[in-house]
Amino acid sequence: MSDKPNGDEFWRLMARYLPVLGLMPAYILAGYLIGAGLDYVFSTTYLKLVFIILGVAGGVVQLFRLLGRDV
Repeated sequence: MSDKPNGDEFWRLMARYLPVLGLMPAYILAGYLIGAGLDYVFSTTYLKLVFIILGVAGGVVQLFRLLGRDV
């Protein structure tokens, strides 16, 4: 048996891990948009930063959940 994965294994792994590439930017963008909207509604300036930090934290948690399934 060879150690080289066949084509089906490659595509299976790509399908499993490709969403990880867009995970962090999506969570950060969502946090920014929510924070910007709330800043506009409440006439504040700090909620964008708060929700960006929450987006990063949520992205890290979800990243560990996705990658932890392999163990």
